[in-house]
Amino acid sequence: RRPGCRRDDWLNRGRELIYSCPMRRSKPPLLMFNGRLDELTNISGVVELPTNRSNATAYYENYSPIGYVWKHFARAYGCSGDARLSFSNGTAGNSTQCFSFGGCASNVTYCLSDAGGGACASPVLI
Repeated sequence: RRPGCRRDDWLNRGRELIYSCPMRRSKPPLLMFNGRLDELTNISGVVELPTNRSNATAYYENYSPIGYVWKHFARAYGCSGDARLSFSNGTAGNSTQCFSFGGCASNVTYCLSDAGGGACASPVLI
């Protein structure tokens, strides 16, 4: 605890603005990564039904086809037209390609890797 700081000082209670975040009023850039071999979130889409409905740990799990997800975000960001190749690296069967939409409220890019899959979900700061 810093000297002179009270527990609720961060609330700012009507005083001068402490921190400004201009992203709150606009859409943040969007960067999506997916792998063709990801066994946890199949890019073709998945609907799994519980095999034992009496089991409290059984649950439904749904993943939309990834093309649908990309188009959803493109519409949400007001993008126009199809995505264009913006990055490519690797060789056939072991490559990553990224595609960016044009005319969006902010950058919307998705990347698809041939060999990607099963990565831990954690925040990434870019």
